[in-house]
Parts: sequence; C-alpha cells; structure tokens
Amino acid sequence: MLLEEAIQNGGGESIHIVHGQATGPNFVAFSTKAVFRSRHDAQAYKRLACYGHCLVQTALAPVPVRGQSGILLLTNLAHPMNAGYNQHGLRDELAVMDTTAAAARMLGPVAQPVLWKPHPSLAQLPQETQQALHAAAQERDITMLPPETDIIKLAVQNRWVVSSPSTVALDLLQEGSLTLVLDPQGMVLDTALLHLPDADTTPDAVRDELTALDPGVAYGEKLAAAYAAIGPARALNMLNHLE
Repeated sequence: MLLEEAIQNGGGESIHIVHGQATGPNFVAFSTKAVFRSRHDAQAYKRLACYGHCLVQTALAPVPVRGQSGILLLTNLAHPMNAGYNQHGLRDELAVMDTTAAAARMLGPVAQPVLWKPHPSLAQLPQETQQALHAAAQERDITMLPPETDIIKLAVQNRWVVSSPSTVALDLLQEGSLTLVLDPQGMVLDTALLHLPDADTTPDAVRDELTALDPGVAYGEKLAAAYAAIGPARALNMLNHLE
C-alpha cells in the first residue's frame, strides 16, 4: 500500500493485474487500475470502490465444442490450503470422485472413460494420502492423468466436464467447454462460478444435470448464457494501455 501510494503521489499509475477468480474481497488493494479475469469480478469490485478503475479485457464469445463420449473430472479439494481438507481430510475430494463415477455408470458407455486431473498440489500431500487417492481412483474405474496434461485440449475431446469450484472452469468456458460444478464445501456463493451449471453432490443429481446438458442445443444455450453472465477475460494484452 505504501509503495502504491508513493507511485500515485509521484504522478504515476499503479496497476493490479489480477491473477485469478475473486472469491470475495481477496484482491482488495488501492491501485489506480485493476484488470480482472472476468466482467463479473470487475463489476463486483467496482461496487467495493477500492480501486480507481476496474477493467476487463473481455474474450470473444466461444463456439461450443465437445467430444462424443467420456467425462473429464477436475478436482482441487485435496489441497494443503483448503480448509475442508485440513478439517476433514479426503472426505470432499472422495465425494466428488464417488459421485461422478457413480453418475457415469448410470449414463453408460457414453460417459466412459472418466479421466481425472487432480490439482498439482497433490504432489505436496503426504505419501500415504497420495496412495489413498490413487487407490480410490482405481476402485472407481477412474483414470488418473499426469500433471502435465493439457486440460484445455483434452476438455474438447470429452462429452462432459465436471469440476470442483475452480478458475479452470472459466478458462474452459473461454474455449467453448461448459463445466458442471460440484460444490460439497459451499464455496461458490456469489462468485462467477455461480453462473455455470451445478448439481448437488449426489449421483442422481449429477446424472440428471449431465443428461440435461446432453442435447447440442441445450449445451450451446447454457454455454452462451454462462458467457453472457460471467464475461470471461481473454489473454492479457499489455499493448492497449489497459483501457
């Protein structure tokens, strides 16, 4: 704050390039400008009135893309900085895996295979915890993907994408992939992810929502509605003076 105040008092601008999704007032600062990852977040922070100007470089509307079969599952609840993990261990991560695997069995071959990309922080967890998750995936016929997997490219090859609350769902939206969000910890609240499809963390609810997303017209309409409500940002361009 003192550095930014000195810059501004000297006639300069301080610009905050926001690196992720707002989950509340987690980016509050006093920069001359702030460039957000979505129009949703820029509008929310404009109401907080801490930054001089709240900006977003909005991406072009995406074209819906998806594969013929399979589910790509993305999780981040087994994370050393996740309060639920620190309190309950693997409970919530396993709940998302259980629910998705069960829903896939209900949907049949069109939902196979279930490919799972956990958060890279998995490598920071105790070895026995990592082994437990590996075993859980095998028991549920879930294929674990290596950390270097390009999920942007892989998402368009799968019929559905399911994820715990994560900024990656907004990255995928920009590429034309619509994500079903499962939120056993109640973290979505009024964040941008509120505008993506969601379901209770139960097999029946996930099956029903994936089925509702299955028709091409419905998928495209829901993707367009999510894009309109969220306004995801494109890759940052520093050459347009951030205006």
